[in-house]
Amino acid sequence: MNVPQTTQRLLWIIGGGLLCLLIVAVSLAATAGRAGAHGVQVTSDPAPNARLPAPPELITVTFNEPIEPSVSTIELWDQSPKEIPLGPMQFFDDPTVMAASVPQDLPTGTYVVVWRNLSTIDGHTWSGSFVIIIGSVEEAPDGAASDLGDFLGQPPSDNPSTLESAARWVVLLGTAIMLGGAAYVLFVVQPAARMLAPEKSVALRGLSRTVLLVTGAIAVFLVLEGSLLQVVLQADRLGGIGRVDELLVDTRFGRYLIARQGLLAIALLALGLIWRARGGRWAIPALGLLLVASLGVLFTQSLVSHAAASNGEFWTTSIDVLHLLAASLWIGGLIHIGLAMPRWLDELEGVPRTLFAAESFRRFSVLAAASVSVLLISGVLSAFVQFTSWDELWSTSYGWSLVGKMGAMLPLLAMAALNAFILQPRVVAAGLQLAGGSVSDDDASSPALEAAGQLQRLLVKTVRVEAVLGMVVLVAVAVLIQLQAPRSAAEAEELAAIAQAAAEQPIVPDYYRDSIEADGLIVALQIEPGQVGENSFAVGMGAEFGSIGEILDIHLEFEHGDLPESEVDLTLSGSAFYSATGANLSRSGDWDITVHIVRRGLDDWEETFRVPIAEPRESDEAAEGKSESIWQWPYEGGRSTGAIAVLAVAAAGVAGWGGLRLRRRS
Repeated sequence: MNVPQTTQRLLWIIGGGLLCLLIVAVSLAATAGRAGAHGVQVTSDPAPNARLPAPPELITVTFNEPIEPSVSTIELWDQSPKEIPLGPMQFFDDPTVMAASVPQDLPTGTYVVVWRNLSTIDGHTWSGSFVIIIGSVEEAPDGAASDLGDFLGQPPSDNPSTLESAARWVVLLGTAIMLGGAAYVLFVVQPAARMLAPEKSVALRGLSRTVLLVTGAIAVFLVLEGSLLQVVLQADRLGGIGRVDELLVDTRFGRYLIARQGLLAIALLALGLIWRARGGRWAIPALGLLLVASLGVLFTQSLVSHAAASNGEFWTTSIDVLHLLAASLWIGGLIHIGLAMPRWLDELEGVPRTLFAAESFRRFSVLAAASVSVLLISGVLSAFVQFTSWDELWSTSYGWSLVGKMGAMLPLLAMAALNAFILQPRVVAAGLQLAGGSVSDDDASSPALEAAGQLQRLLVKTVRVEAVLGMVVLVAVAVLIQLQAPRSAAEAEELAAIAQAAAEQPIVPDYYRDSIEADGLIVALQIEPGQVGENSFAVGMGAEFGSIGEILDIHLEFEHGDLPESEVDLTLSGSAFYSATGANLSRSGDWDITVHIVRRGLDDWEETFRVPIAEPRESDEAAEGKSESIWQWPYEGGRSTGAIAVLAVAAAGVAGWGGLRLRRRS
């Protein structure tokens, strides 16, 4: 490949990256979206800093997402500090709410409520606190009690744990080594070795499988140790190591962790089959089994993540899976090449070595290019989900961590461009030249072979540097995973504002009821639910003195603006109680509803009620029917436009690449 072609490809890569950044900037600047990761407190009863004349019967806390009942707790502390025993934890049909009963003999004083939870969806622990005051206490709630609450219930948001980051990095690295190594041997080494002589081909495939056995066993150990460390850290945050069994058995996080260990056992079985096969017919199925088990381990990470806590989990989790898959194939493949290639160079010599290097790097370059493309596109789409505005990149810990990750990606992409567009094409060109027969296999001192050998050794070094840079990027990913996404804070604030506004609104009953006394008769009218649409109407009667008389007929007449009048007849439903149902109330606003009562031997009774009718309120069943679906499109407004634009650019790139390949073949 000549320099102008290399420069042209680099410009295309740079231009595509700038276009993606532009789409991100415009879309994030044009929208403000929802949130939803970590169980953040939305409301509480009593409210924070509430002054109560007596102890409440319950302390109730509501969060912005479902929590795990088995390990989520509420504690009450006095200022000693001493923990006050509470009643058993209570959970409700609403999975975002938990409560605990309070002893009614609490003395006057200032108390700190401390809660801890585990998100059902993304598997993150979270904690917080607030102050309540019981009785006449002079001390303000922002004193020592608030400091105690901050100490006991400090959420782990802005200071990512070093141990947690290390645990997640180890799991990510082990997954990448296992998945990338299996894919490389299966899709690169196996087909590339077919161009060699049979004995060389068998030796080279055996060498690659040996390297994979070693790296695979190490990868299984890394994932296992990282997972165990995650369990210990989560249990410690939720109250102590003694909660490990509850965490594993009773939570979604624990069940996926157990499934991960089962998949690791399958991976070990696959490694054993690879070792036993020794290049036989079971080698390919064993490699496939290892690849599938590795994919399963990757899925267990995405299914308990920020992506799984987002709207439209199918789309967001799929994006996260693709992101991790692309990173694992690329970085894991690089690690395997860096470890195996020096042994290939020792195993082969002369023309076969150059031909194999050319073919294997040609195949890997296709896999790496696809991985990098998917990595960039899925990263942009994920940013649209996790951010609500552009300035959150600079104003949140999550944003700065993402900036750090992108900064770590730059040297990695630069090294990848060097290998893909300069060194790898030269290795391929050398292989094509030698394949033309200009150099014999026995001419080991040929200048062409010496130049190809130097180029191959240089490529080994640059691939190793690229692999190390990839592992550094995984460190940034591990830190990013445990931070609270900006969506979470935005949603918690939005839900808290809605709850506060609802608390400040007067309670409106879901029925209308009023009565009128006239001519010695007391008539009560009740309409339920008192809104547009179908309603039940009831009239009850009583007399100030004596009997109400014999009722011959009772009906209601409805008037509202320019609507035609209507009426409904009532039937006896009980002693002096008449009822009916009807859809006479067809518009919101004030209605004049006249009650007509005809009695034997007495004057007719007629009075008009002014009834306010509201728009129909959403029923619980309707609200459940409108609940968010895993298929919901997770983008809104400008972010939706940006996501569609990114997907369109990706589709155009795939189509263009396919058209270019067809043109070259023809």
